[in-house]
Amino acid sequence: MQRVLQLVFPGRLILLLCAILLLVQGCAARGVTEDPVKRVFTWFSYMNGDDLRAACTQGATNRYRLIYNARWTEQVRSYDIVAARALPGTQGVGVPVDAKLTAQVFAPAPIFNAYLDRLNGGEATQTAQTRIAPDIFAKLETAIWQNVAQSEREGDWLRSDRYFWVVMGCREGTFRLTGFEVTPETHDALTFLALLRSIDPIAKPLARPRALPDQPYAQTAGERERREVRFRVQVRNNHLVGQ
Repeated sequence: MQRVLQLVFPGRLILLLCAILLLVQGCAARGVTEDPVKRVFTWFSYMNGDDLRAACTQGATNRYRLIYNARWTEQVRSYDIVAARALPGTQGVGVPVDAKLTAQVFAPAPIFNAYLDRLNGGEATQTAQTRIAPDIFAKLETAIWQNVAQSEREGDWLRSDRYFWVVMGCREGTFRLTGFEVTPETHDALTFLALLRSIDPIAKPLARPRALPDQPYAQTAGERERREVRFRVQVRNNHLVGQ
């Protein structure tokens, strides 16, 4: 994934630390992490589905990931769904398959705040898991895949200071990814949303989009934002590229 990120204070330090980590172990995601510091360096890999993409081969287990950016500094949620493997010899024929859902919600913070949160147990990341019944999973899987197919488009910038979803999945050896900004009206119309809410193991409500003024993207917009990382991403050729 191309990561040409426009970072604000302490951007140079983040780039330096990430360069060091790249030499040591890389900034590649390996699934969900509750560590706010590690998440700083792996988030764009996670959002691009690098781990799902690498494992998506013929015969691989179906996996899906949904990420909701409800303004980066306010609430971010992610949902990782892994289908159960069919029983040996059945090849999935006529056998209902359930799945495991891992949900996570957090409020991102600048790198120094992330370190302090980890050391002092600040506002902890909430993570919870649940099983999805076969009938619900079948409906959710269909809704997610239909949404990916119907929303595949390129050119729209997804800004961290606005509301957007990134939806991806590996189904029967094919990986697909899309992303789209949402408004209060379009958010409620998402086909997978009601199902996702009905099984979400995290009690904290999913943030509903607010109407926002149509402002141009800016790296900084005031004293508070100078302490934040801002970014925007764009879908290109089944990948995310960023600034």
